[in-house]
Amino acid sequence: MRTVTWKKVLFVVSALLAFAGATGCSLDSKGTGAGAVGTGNDSNRPGTIDGGDTTDDGGDDASVIDHGPSCSVDEDIGSALGDAVASGTTKGQGDEATPQCTYNSFAPDLAYRWTAPSSAIFSIDTIGSAFDTVLHVYGADCEGKAIACNDEVRPKRKVSRVRIELEAGDTVVIVVDGYRRSEGNFILNIMEEPPSSEADACADGFDNDRDGDADCDDYECRTAENCLPPDP
Repeated sequence: MRTVTWKKVLFVVSALLAFAGATGCSLDSKGTGAGAVGTGNDSNRPGTIDGGDTTDDGGDDASVIDHGPSCSVDEDIGSALGDAVASGTTKGQGDEATPQCTYNSFAPDLAYRWTAPSSAIFSIDTIGSAFDTVLHVYGADCEGKAIACNDEVRPKRKVSRVRIELEAGDTVVIVVDGYRRSEGNFILNIMEEPPSSEADACADGFDNDRDGDADCDDYECRTAENCLPPDP
């Protein structure tokens, strides 16, 4: 029986690596847009403002390769605000973008261009959708990492929500995607939040994060001073 020396093994491995580099092979070859290596570490609290960071508020943490869409968006929805500014189905669509806040995603997606009508904090969500969604948002040119990405608005709730702070006239690309291979009918909602501090958000009578609970009924307000139980 012939013996295989480590030198031969190393030579074969080196040759294979050189071939992969020459042919442009990569660990993640899907996605047609400009990509950047990013991490989806959930380093902030659910419900915090996502503008400018790359974290997932409530989804699975993972280090993945992030691909933005090709910027051939499916629809320009102008500066629409309210419920169902866009709706439809992702079934039968292509997989053009990879969210950075979930594990490997091979789900079909749709991309929408949207322009902020004013300078404010905007809540973008898929509440009312019929499948396990993922939302990721990019700058107007679709290059680089997502400025916001979310899998679940809170644990075990399969809809997604991001909050981003924009100036009037800022344009973003919003991608409605699915967790892993999830697909189906969706609703995209965009709301302008009333101006308030984080402290005011627990006493303004508004469901700031659109999770169905306002002020002290909201899980995230449990430690707010006005929501603490009285001293015994």
